[in-house]
Amino acid sequence: MIEKPKRGRPVGSKNKIKRTIKKPCKRSNLNELSESQLSTRKKAFISALKSTLGIVTRAAEKSGIDRDCHYKWMREDAKYKEAVADLDNLVIDFAETSLMNQIKEGNTAATIFILKCRGKKRGYVERDPGAMEEDRSNLASFLAVMRPPKGMFGQSTTTSEGDV
Repeated sequence: MIEKPKRGRPVGSKNKIKRTIKKPCKRSNLNELSESQLSTRKKAFISALKSTLGIVTRAAEKSGIDRDCHYKWMREDAKYKEAVADLDNLVIDFAETSLMNQIKEGNTAATIFILKCRGKKRGYVERDPGAMEEDRSNLASFLAVMRPPKGMFGQSTTTSEGDV
C-alpha cells in the first residue's frame, strides 16, 4: 500500500517532466551562426509549424528550437514573418475542408455555422431574441392597421353584439 502524505503526490513517486533540449535564441548564439545556418533553423521551424498547423509550442518541441527564437524572428525578419503568415492560409484551408466534410456527413451544427458565416447575403443571420419579439409586435401593429374593411372579401357587414 502506498502511503499518502497529507498534501502532494504519493510517497515514493517522482515528478517526471519530459523536457526537450532546445537550442537557445540568445543574441550571442545567433551571432555565432552563419547566415545559412540561421536560414536552415528558420526553415526547420517553419516546416515544424506547417506540420503542427501553426501551433508554436508544438513546433518548438518538434524542431528543438526555442519558441522565443520564433518570436524574435517574427519581430526582426520580414521574410520569415511573411512565411509564417502564409501558414495561416494553410490552417484555414484545413479547417474549411474539415467543416465541409462534416456538412457532407450531415452535421447540423456545421451546416448552421457555415450559413451564419457565409449565408448572410441570403438572410442567414443570427438574431437577438429581443429583436425578434420587437419584430412580432411591429408585425401585429402593422396587421391591425392593414385590416381590410368589413364587407370586403365576403365578410359580413352586420355587426354582432361583440363588435363595436
